[in-house]
Amino acid sequence: MDDSKTPAASFSLTAPEPPWRTGQNGRKYLRASYVQGLHAQNQRLARLMQVSRTLMADLQDHEALLRRIIESVKVVMDSDLASLFLVDRLTGELISRITLDGSEIRVPPGQGIVGHVAATGEVINIADAYQDARFDRTNDEVSGYRTRSILCMPLRGHTGEIIGAIEVLNKRDEGAYLPEDEELLAAFAALAGVCLENAHAYDQLEQERLSLEVKVHERTQDLEDAKKKSDELLLNILPEETANEIKSTGTYAPRRYEQVTVVFTDFEGFTNIAGHLEANDLIGELDKCFFYFDETVARNKLEKIKTLGDGYMCAGGLPAANHTHPVDAVLAAIEIQAFMNQMREIKRELGEEFWELRVGIHTGPVVAGIAGKHKFAYDIWGDTVNLAARMEAGGTTGRVNISGVTQGLVDRFFVTEYRGKFPVKYKGEIDMYYVNGIRPELSQNGEGRVPNDRFQALYAAL
Repeated sequence: MDDSKTPAASFSLTAPEPPWRTGQNGRKYLRASYVQGLHAQNQRLARLMQVSRTLMADLQDHEALLRRIIESVKVVMDSDLASLFLVDRLTGELISRITLDGSEIRVPPGQGIVGHVAATGEVINIADAYQDARFDRTNDEVSGYRTRSILCMPLRGHTGEIIGAIEVLNKRDEGAYLPEDEELLAAFAALAGVCLENAHAYDQLEQERLSLEVKVHERTQDLEDAKKKSDELLLNILPEETANEIKSTGTYAPRRYEQVTVVFTDFEGFTNIAGHLEANDLIGELDKCFFYFDETVARNKLEKIKTLGDGYMCAGGLPAANHTHPVDAVLAAIEIQAFMNQMREIKRELGEEFWELRVGIHTGPVVAGIAGKHKFAYDIWGDTVNLAARMEAGGTTGRVNISGVTQGLVDRFFVTEYRGKFPVKYKGEIDMYYVNGIRPELSQNGEGRVPNDRFQALYAAL
């Protein structure tokens, strides 16, 4: 075939204008429009790079991150308005969390430009919004704004799932959005999607951290509460000083005290009355008495040692030694005996049976410590304990019976009544005294029941 006879083409391609021109001197020069375009593109890319750096700084503040994205999109895309819509995972609605005009817009799934983009994943670029049937004019009619050009594209997470949409309105040069605008917004949308996913992951990590902190706090509080209960239980069994030593060292060394005052009490007639009382009534009555004894003993700086059936034992001068224990013990005994005498009168008037109390006190040396491994208890041993028990057994109901040793230590404070010498097994004869009350001059109104200021002054000098 003769190529010279080939017919001319029926169409022609217009080559794009080259970025340079040839001058009369034969040199090539870059066109000014091309240079301006490169400069504008560089500026946009620089803004995008700057935005990518600043967005990462707002991961801890989700609201600030959203606002930064919208502000940056508006500037980079040279648009009047920009909006960011996120998919509500519960309802499927698109919600404009941040808009520059301050309004919040909710778009049902699939409706309007944004709804269509989020549902289909398509990019929509419209030169005249009012010519597109998908555009909803409602917001324009309410606000008075006139939407012209629209560029909208989906936001995707790292798995490709659509998490929202980003939209810019009205390019400021009043023209349509160009393909390079689409490329730029696509790059921005990809960056924003990653940032939002990272922010969401950060929020989840923060929530987990806070939840962990709450659990740690709760467990710590549980441990503290358990320790407090354990300490309270230990203090109900042991003196505070003893309990602290056991907690710190795991053991408690026995101690010898050269002088303590031991108090014994016992109910007369307890066995007979207990024989025809219901168990709850019996324990209830005993509990009322011992509860009052405990309060009185603690208030007078004595240490409860133990109860033995209907017997009650306490001591002063231990575990912390002091010089006031004989007076403390007698004051507590007077108060306890007065309480029981009052109870006797009340029950007598009600025609009910009542218990009467004997109280015995002796002062001397003891050894204190903890014996055994299981169900251990703080206890004291020695002749002083035995003699205090003899004082109780040799006493009289309704009275406080003390030994001659104790009487010699408290005589300045109390009126005592000598009873004589009484035989005590293995000890021979022991002097015994009744305590009739506080000396009148040392008691309020001279009644011998409540210490006055003179009593307190003598007591402080012990």
